[in-house]
Amino acid sequence: MKKYLENEEVKRIFKFAVVGLSGTAIDFAVLAFLIDYFALVTKTDLIIANSISYSTGIINNFYWNRRWTFPETKHSIGKQFVQYASVNLMGLVLDTGIMVVMTPVFAKLLPQFGSGVLIAKTFSTGCIAVWNFIVNRYWTFNDVGAE
Repeated sequence: MKKYLENEEVKRIFKFAVVGLSGTAIDFAVLAFLIDYFALVTKTDLIIANSISYSTGIINNFYWNRRWTFPETKHSIGKQFVQYASVNLMGLVLDTGIMVVMTPVFAKLLPQFGSGVLIAKTFSTGCIAVWNFIVNRYWTFNDVGAE
């Protein structure tokens, strides 16, 4: 077990997850604030609010993944940010699509939790976490060696 935990790739996965959780917390907080403060209720409102909140999480995650998860990266920050943003733009499209479809489903299945937006957000976040790690690891941060 100790040898497995010493593997650098396992450490990167753990760090990526920690960074992802911090970005998710920011994403959820901004989304909840926007929905509550501005009383957003339509699908268009949801798409706009989710785009803003997701983007704040992306910026947080890029900074910490570059600085902590993959500090030995040698690519230029500009190139990596474009790659990271591209991957996460696809993640945003998937996230928003899942949320738009699942929010009314969760609102009906679990009415005690209100509009279902945050439950749908939780569901969609889980769905795209794996996508984000795999594509960012092997495209955005591909210059970092695996052991």
